[in-house]
Amino acid sequence: METILNKIFGKTKKPAIGMIHIKPLPGSYNYDVKEGLQGIVDAAAKDIETYQNAGFDGLLFCNEADMPFSIGVEHITPAAMVAVIKDLKSVMKIPFGTDVIMDNKAAISVAAVTGGRFVRGIFTNAYVSEMGILDTDGAGDIMFKKHINADDVALFGRIAQG
Repeated sequence: METILNKIFGKTKKPAIGMIHIKPLPGSYNYDVKEGLQGIVDAAAKDIETYQNAGFDGLLFCNEADMPFSIGVEHITPAAMVAVIKDLKSVMKIPFGTDVIMDNKAAISVAAVTGGRFVRGIFTNAYVSEMGILDTDGAGDIMFKKHINADDVALFGRIAQG
């Protein structure tokens, strides 16, 4: 039986996934209007090259620079992530996934339209985090994935900090 890890990365355990901490996106507090999306793309391209040259098995695009975090994101966040990832597709030689902080449905959507193979999120329902008590909707995320025909996008849970 083929495992999810084997299907995505060609190995059965412990793939090395390099995190692409994309620079602050449009709509976030620290977005650099002068650099614009091209500055974000250029910085991410360097990270991709570094990880691929180092032999990593996959990449994960995340908006962790969009601080302060809030529950859910503005519509511009996933739209900008799609634009950035689409600009980088030609340089990526390994599978990638997405993580939109505090918005699993946005992460699933971005992965679905860009060819991402997985998302990282918190699908555990209520928990105490660095942002207080949060109640995620793991069942709703799974149903949403089905609703948008993203069955091939794997859900990787992350362990919440707290």
